[in-house]
Amino acid sequence: MDGNGTGWSRSRAVCALLGVLVVLAACGQRPMAPPATLASGRSGVSAPLAVPTSVPASSSTTFESSTTTEVGLSADGPWRRVDEAPGVRTPGLAYELVPGLWAWLPVDEDIRRGVLWTLTADDREVVEAYLQARLTIVRTASAAPFVYDDPGWHRWFLDGGAAFRALLRVREREGQVYSLDRGVVLRPTVLGEGRTSTTAIVFDCMLDGGLWVRPDGSPGEGTSRGVARVGVATELRAVDGEWRIGHLSAQKEACE
Repeated sequence: MDGNGTGWSRSRAVCALLGVLVVLAACGQRPMAPPATLASGRSGVSAPLAVPTSVPASSSTTFESSTTTEVGLSADGPWRRVDEAPGVRTPGLAYELVPGLWAWLPVDEDIRRGVLWTLTADDREVVEAYLQARLTIVRTASAAPFVYDDPGWHRWFLDGGAAFRALLRVREREGQVYSLDRGVVLRPTVLGEGRTSTTAIVFDCMLDGGLWVRPDGSPGEGTSRGVARVGVATELRAVDGEWRIGHLSAQKEACE
């Protein structure tokens, strides 16, 4: 999904899940190289997600989106409603999580613009868990020294954040700090395929203006200044009634 007019069809999304999507399972796998940005990092050995073959791509399920009632994020969350998110022209709900980090959520389906999902009551907790996890990463990596005891790691990550924290330590040893710089806009979408009461897949075509900064002020390895569309994905699971994310993986289909 792309709020700026480039969309992906549900059939293409299923093909991506079956053949391309790599969401990293939180199972203590050996970490790979540290991420170039917080958006596109790969935290372990990837494995393809299983999609129920009994549910055709075009079929509706119990968790399909609807546009009958506008649903916003919880009023007591770590965000505030704002008029707009930078770089997003499509109407929707915009929230500021911290200065420089926004979330944008569509409220009206618009096939022409590629908006095929809208926030619903069923998906709200999934989206909020995803946003909370992303905010936890930003809080940890933008502090000097990094704040590894943030309670968000244990509440919002399936592995308690162990794998991702291991990658962050690589950057920290080099004296790097994460900066939101020109701003980051998260634009999560909950897929209908594979959605159950305890599992969900999130695609995010984010507008990524963040980067790693070395002690001398120069960009860290694999990162550069500017804003780019970056597609990521993750699988969330409900554990003891609370949604938690797996590891982020690069997912270019999120922006197609």
